[in-house]
Amino acid sequence: TVFVPTVCVLSVVTYLVWYALCNTQVVPLEWYSTATSYDDVSAGADATTFAFKFAIACLVVSCPCALGLATPTAVMVGTGVAARVGVLIKGGESLEAAAKTTAIVFDKTGTLTMGEPRITTFIHLFLNDNRNDSSLEGSKSWRNDCDKLLWLLASLERNSEHPLASAVVEYAIDRVEEICSKNDLGQPTDFAAKTGRGAEATLSLDNKELHVAMGNRAFFLESGFTITTEIDMSMARMEDEGQTAILASVDHELVAILGIAD
Repeated sequence: TVFVPTVCVLSVVTYLVWYALCNTQVVPLEWYSTATSYDDVSAGADATTFAFKFAIACLVVSCPCALGLATPTAVMVGTGVAARVGVLIKGGESLEAAAKTTAIVFDKTGTLTMGEPRITTFIHLFLNDNRNDSSLEGSKSWRNDCDKLLWLLASLERNSEHPLASAVVEYAIDRVEEICSKNDLGQPTDFAAKTGRGAEATLSLDNKELHVAMGNRAFFLESGFTITTEIDMSMARMEDEGQTAILASVDHELVAILGIAD
């Protein structure tokens, strides 16, 4: 009841004193105005502003709450602005701790990336220039026909909810839309999935039942496949570029390497 009114009175007195000093020409004109004469109208307005600054300074310096209010206010405004651009800060303690940070660990998917993985590399291990070779018609036409291979892989993954599976289906539909729309994909049977490894199923193509599988190295090694040095090097190169490398097999033969990136 005493301190606050006293500070307010001192601020008003400070204003009046400095305003009077300006008007009585005790304070040099060039200190507070660009006018050439004390009689100019602008000189009076500048004197008011000049005196008001001293009053505010007196009020802020005299009040012990100024710093206590300014800090949380700055934290609140700063965290609010950060939130609007997608950066969530828990509070002032987190900001203070951030100054001592030496390393940051991110959950990459959907944080540093879009959370929409796509196939960026597709290597058909049997594809050559003789794509429609009659000797491959029938049971193994998929070996030299990229469209049929993509149809098989998309049909395998059509019912999976895994983001990488969706990337395979979207890639196949984009590449061979005329034969690979979602309505025209095959229905897999004996479907089996291993979490963190891959999936396999049986699909029918050209009146033949084919075993189709997709997964990582571990999945195929556990299934008894031999991964050649050439295939392993191709996968390692994709992984060095930040891609997730997966393998695909049809009828128990490795047929493709896919690189998926987000």
